[in-house]
Amino acid sequence: MSTSPNDSTAGLLAARASGIRVVTADGRGIPVAHEPRHPNDREPWAEYEGCTGTIVSRHSGDACTTVLSPRWMQWSASRSVNVRLTRAGVHCVYEGLADGTRARTTFIDGSELTWTGVGIHADAQGDEFTIHHPISEHRILRVQWSNESGDVTEQRTHRFASGSYADDSAALVACVIAYADCHGRTPHTEEQPQIDPQGDPVSATLLKARSQEKGAVRIVTNDDRAVPVAYEPRTSDDPTPWAEYDPADGTIADRHQSLACATLDVERGTVSEPWTVARSIYTRLTDADIEWACGRDPAGTYDKVVFVDGSELTWNGVTVHGDDVSVLHTIGEHRSLSLDFSGRDGREVNHQFATGSYAADSSALVAWVTAYADHYGRAPRPQL
Repeated sequence: MSTSPNDSTAGLLAARASGIRVVTADGRGIPVAHEPRHPNDREPWAEYEGCTGTIVSRHSGDACTTVLSPRWMQWSASRSVNVRLTRAGVHCVYEGLADGTRARTTFIDGSELTWTGVGIHADAQGDEFTIHHPISEHRILRVQWSNESGDVTEQRTHRFASGSYADDSAALVACVIAYADCHGRTPHTEEQPQIDPQGDPVSATLLKARSQEKGAVRIVTNDDRAVPVAYEPRTSDDPTPWAEYDPADGTIADRHQSLACATLDVERGTVSEPWTVARSIYTRLTDADIEWACGRDPAGTYDKVVFVDGSELTWNGVTVHGDDVSVLHTIGEHRSLSLDFSGRDGREVNHQFATGSYAADSSALVAWVTAYADHYGRAPRPQL
């Protein structure tokens, strides 16, 4: 593209070619993109809104300057695209090198999609793909979808290189959403690792008793209710590390100090039904019009859901007592949840939820079951 007349754009472009960033000269230091609308455009430098990827202002070369290392992540391609995809219910994870070369999402039917970009410095710096470069240094965006079916791999690639980041990013977002609508969105889980009870001797004692007795001792609130509680500290020095759950919706209703908790001797295998993992999850699946308990085994180790097309899904959990698999243990004894899908086409998928937070794990499991039900069809209530 030619430069605008009577301004310093030519010098800015020369500096940019050497790796220096061009930004607004008004003290804000916002990266700008050289996107002239015509050969004689006197405001060829476009200032973008970071989240929406739209142009909010235009500048002449005299209104811009150069900097070596501005704060630019707010205007990165990764943030601009992923904010819009997240709002549309499409969740991507970054992959590749430490600075990010691509973002990937897996759909319900097992197909995958990656998106990436190429910046203006690809030739000079040898970088091929990147998603964390500034909007202002955009050259190309690309989407690749692939699906493996037996020995056949189907792939499609879409390339967006109009010269306008606004147009290219809008086209990429629309393309990814179209694939998600066709192949099924997958839910997202944020990891929240559990923290050891350092500096909290009372909690350490409670946890030791629960571990040694392996189901014969339950940690409950030290009041007349004796509600089972889960050890889920938010920080290493959380003053209220014990979570009391609302069994109906799987959310934390209250938090307690270790001194407000106690051990309760119970017969091994005995559960407090209102606070079982099964009841907590069943309630939410029922609210989503999904019929559960189509195939629970007598020992209560798993539950099954059958969809309209004949595909099946089973879920279960692992307790804090070793490798005990169950759906009938209390929320307070939750370690992880597992989901297994088996399709009529022979496809099998396993999902694990073990963030250390029952709220996060159960919400993720319910979201996944609901997503599968949306994609494969809710079966009617079985006739008993």
